[in-house]
Amino acid sequence: MFVRVLQVVAVILYIFAAIGAVAYNGLAFFWLVPVLAPAIYFIFTLPDISVPSGPYLPPHPVDRTYINVRIEELKSGPPHRNKTQYIDSVSRGIPYSNERIDYLEFPDRLVLCEHLRPIEAAMRAARLSMDNPRPDLVTVNCILQVPRIQRHLHLDPCVVFTLGPPPDNHAPPIQVVNCTRCGHSIEETLFGTAWPS
Repeated sequence: MFVRVLQVVAVILYIFAAIGAVAYNGLAFFWLVPVLAPAIYFIFTLPDISVPSGPYLPPHPVDRTYINVRIEELKSGPPHRNKTQYIDSVSRGIPYSNERIDYLEFPDRLVLCEHLRPIEAAMRAARLSMDNPRPDLVTVNCILQVPRIQRHLHLDPCVVFTLGPPPDNHAPPIQVVNCTRCGHSIEETLFGTAWPS
């Protein structure tokens, strides 16, 4: 796209230069036709920059059949899964597995590996707002105080603290707790209070 913008600017400069050259040399305006012909041809053959190059890939439609089946599963399942918030989210294409809903509904449920389980259990005991969007990932609405966690909990050497990408350009990087042996992770969301306090 940048190259095309430069091409358009070059054509505009060429047109002004051609008009100036004809006027400066005192030539008849009849000479503008052959001088401007290449620029006019280029303008009319310029590709549409709003159309992406490459093969056309149609957008992926939302699989309404799967969504409808999933909504029926939730409605016919246990009462804690048959809630408006989950059904509305699934109807908009947001995945809510049974395991994720169970994690949200039962504060004592633990899903991470044995190496991250002490941190997860302490967070659950503190009643922090947590989510389990993937089987190997837990997110927590807090700001992790890494030195305090390391002081208060005896963690396996495979548990490492790293920085992850920020949620947006104006936020600091997030703290991520990784288990290098099992591939499980805990991510802060930069919402809520500092933990441990």
